[in-house]
Amino acid sequence: MIKLIYIVGLTILLMISFSSCEKNKDGNNSNSKCFSEELKISCESQGKVCINKNCVEKKLEEDLCKDFVCNNGSCVIENNKPICKCNENYHEINKTCVSNTKKIKCKDVAPENASSDIIDVDTDPNSIDTPKRLAKMYVNEIMSGRYNSSPSVTAFPNTIKDGDEEEVYYDGMLITRCPITSVCSHHHQPIKGEVFIGILPEKKVLGLSKYSRIVDWVGRRGILQEAATIEICNEIMKVAQCEDVAVYMEATHGCCENRGIKLANSLTQTARLEGCFKDSESVRSEFYSQIQLSKMGK
Repeated sequence: MIKLIYIVGLTILLMISFSSCEKNKDGNNSNSKCFSEELKISCESQGKVCINKNCVEKKLEEDLCKDFVCNNGSCVIENNKPICKCNENYHEINKTCVSNTKKIKCKDVAPENASSDIIDVDTDPNSIDTPKRLAKMYVNEIMSGRYNSSPSVTAFPNTIKDGDEEEVYYDGMLITRCPITSVCSHHHQPIKGEVFIGILPEKKVLGLSKYSRIVDWVGRRGILQEAATIEICNEIMKVAQCEDVAVYMEATHGCCENRGIKLANSLTQTARLEGCFKDSESVRSEFYSQIQLSKMGK
């Protein structure tokens, strides 16, 4: 009797196992995609497959996922549309599955999704209007040099009354020091430093504040220090109608201090020499000596 019960029980177990294998074989077992056994049974009774809480036509699933590309993930149907469900240890960025240990690259963040991918506008109430504030700050302040024309600069005749004698002009070297604040083109990290301008005036001289206005205008944009140095020099040569101009710039860069190599107290120096500053060693030497004296007087 005991042997008979054992044989019957073993037979039942084998039948259950065989039935389960047959279900897996013909693709009707969708527990991995369905959220409940009840819904799965309901979908199967309709001749459909259960995917993400939806009963979907088998042919529809096959057709929609046929040409759908989903690297590092699998195609699933949601609201009758194919989506990419990322595999374990991957997360979605701009509809792309990216490894959790992989650094985000520029191609992973589309411009149209920058607000949500970089700024948490979904869960941080303080960041909801941040994209608008950033745009306003860039256009009206940090990048205003891009959108505004060069400052109006008044040039005065380079003449001085010498008592009852005839008018003479100033033929010495004029050096002025101007602060500069900008951002680098690559990472929009801050650039802060000083610009020393040297000029041997000819027929025209500029008001001293105009040098600072030119420096500020050139700096208010994304720019490399080398390019800023050249542009400042060219602008002064144009408005002063003078070829003997020198520009020396030294600045710290956030792209060196705040990211990457993270070097504290790094300093970058650039210079642009034109006319006598380039051709005459004595003029060039006087220019740099005056810069050193100016630094000593800080």
